[in-house]
Amino acid sequence: KQESQPTGMLQFSIKTHLDGALDHVWTDRPEGPIETQLPEIAATLMLAGPILKERRRQREEAERRRFEEERRRYEEQQRLQQDRNRWRHFVGLAHRWQEAETARKFLAALESKLQDNDAAFDNRSASRWVEWARERLAEYDPLAGDAVAVLQDVAKVDSWTYRD
Repeated sequence: KQESQPTGMLQFSIKTHLDGALDHVWTDRPEGPIETQLPEIAATLMLAGPILKERRRQREEAERRRFEEERRRYEEQQRLQQDRNRWRHFVGLAHRWQEAETARKFLAALESKLQDNDAAFDNRSASRWVEWARERLAEYDPLAGDAVAVLQDVAKVDSWTYRD
C-alpha cells in the first residue's frame, strides 16, 4: 500500500517531452518559493507552444508520407496483380485456341469418314451434328473472330478478375 506524505513543498511540472535545454519541473527552493520562478515558468510555456506545434507538424508530415508510401505500394501491388491476371487470361485463351485446333482437326477427320450425311443420331442428321460442332468451335475458338477482339478481351482484365 502506498501513501503520500505531505512535504510542504510545491512542485509544478509540464508533462510532455520538451527540449532538454528547457526546464520542465519547478519546485519550491530554499532561496524562495515557486512563485519567484513564475517568469521562468511563463517563458518555458511560451517556448513550449511552438515546439509542440512543430512536433505535431512533423508527426502529421510523417503520417502523410507513410500514407503516400502505403498508397504507392498498394497501387504497385494492384498493377502487378493486373499484369499477372492478364497473362493468365492470355494463356487461357491460348489453351482454348489449341483445344479448338484439335477439335477442328478431329471434326475434319470425322467428316472425311462420314459415309452417310443423312444418318440420324438423337433426331439430328450427321450433317446437322457437323454444323453444330462448327458453331461450337466458332464460339469457343478465341481466334475465330478478329485478333483485335482478343487483345481487347485481355485489356479488360483487371487486378480483381482472378482472386485466388
